Amino acid sequence: MNILITGGAGNLGSSLAKMLASKSENTVVVADKFLTGKSINLPKDNPNLKLIAADSNSMQEMSNIFQKFNFDLVFHYAAVVGVERTLNDPIAVLNDIDGISCKVPEGGFYAWADISSFGLSSEEFSKRLIEDAKVAVIPGASFGDVGEFYIRVTCVKSWEEVKSGMQQIQKFVKKLNTK
Repeated sequence: MNILITGGAGNLGSSLAKMLASKSENTVVVADKFLTGKSINLPKDNPNLKLIAADSNSMQEMSNIFQKFNFDLVFHYAAVVGVERTLNDPIAVLNDIDGISCKVPEGGFYAWADISSFGLSSEEFSKRLIEDAKVAVIPGASFGDVGEFYIRVTCVKSWEEVKSGMQQIQKFVKKLNTK
């Protein structure tokens, strides 16, 4: 049986992977981004186990894996649990949203996120984000032509509000990508 486990290098996923790969009739493919999972959680000498560094949020990376293997079962264990990561690294959380690219700000409490992949002006993206997801950002064009195709995200609210805003942006972007 061909089995995929996303997040299979984490605590739960690696336990499942070891158990399933111990049966000779199984081929277990572990796809993990290694944000929290570790390759040392998995045996290196098991021919029934294949480890692939991949982001389960990336349609392209996962499509390549699905095209290479004919899976009978998929266990989706990939997740970032808790809010610690959002609190400690909101820029990484923004960069994990498909289509958004954000650099670490050099000062202040603002993130400057590249939204050019959506083909919308910064004003249109910001307008639709507030209307659809109730999240307010500043259109980059407000700072001149150089800011077009960027949004400024303010990170000075409570961490719960910042986390909620990031989740709303992610939902909004998913809707944009399905249109």
